[in-house]
Amino acid sequence: MDNAKVVFVLGAPGAGKGTQCAKIVENFGWTHLSAGDLLRSEVAAGSELVGRGEGGACGWRAVHMLPTLLGRCPRPPTSGP
Repeated sequence: MDNAKVVFVLGAPGAGKGTQCAKIVENFGWTHLSAGDLLRSEVAAGSELVGRGEGGACGWRAVHMLPTLLGRCPRPPTSGP
């Protein structure tokens, strides 16, 4: 996965990020990892990585946690040449 492509889709709540990501998955077969879904899953599991604080379930700590959460995700199968 040395040449893995990573695309970040950013926007305000309700802007259509999920809709666009679904289209990207459908048209290109890419894997969609939602930072919000990953964080909510950690909160629900009572993860040691997530603490409750101001600014929602995770507050600004979420930015620092994402690399760790992404590292926990299963690797998609490789395809191509």
